[in-house]
Amino acid sequence: MMKNENGHTLLELVFVIVLVGIAFPGLLAFFTNSMEDSIKNEVIARAIVLAQGKMEQITTDKHEPGRGITFIKIAGQYPTETIDQFVRTVTVRDLTISGVVGVEVIVSISHPLMTNDYTLTHFFTNHTVY
Repeated sequence: MMKNENGHTLLELVFVIVLVGIAFPGLLAFFTNSMEDSIKNEVIARAIVLAQGKMEQITTDKHEPGRGITFIKIAGQYPTETIDQFVRTVTVRDLTISGVVGVEVIVSISHPLMTNDYTLTHFFTNHTVY
């Protein structure tokens, strides 16, 4: 009469344990890298929003009656800010391009998780839209 063997042998169990032991660290490293990349991408996206927001504020200041480029150029007008580990710096300098006089505004964002600063640059002139 034949025996009904439903169980697994010790060799099969050892094989499965070894296989899982080899595969698990690789999977763990993959998921860890995916999480780190996801966090870095979110930090970069937030840096972009912070830079664009400041540049929009400066653009609004330029178009306010009685302000213009002279207002933007006031020293200390846009101090360095720290927002949730992001450091936002604004640099304003006179610039002439092909005879057109204006100011170059550079908004830089840094964060400990970013390898390089995110920089947004805009050239403003005294041109007024009517």
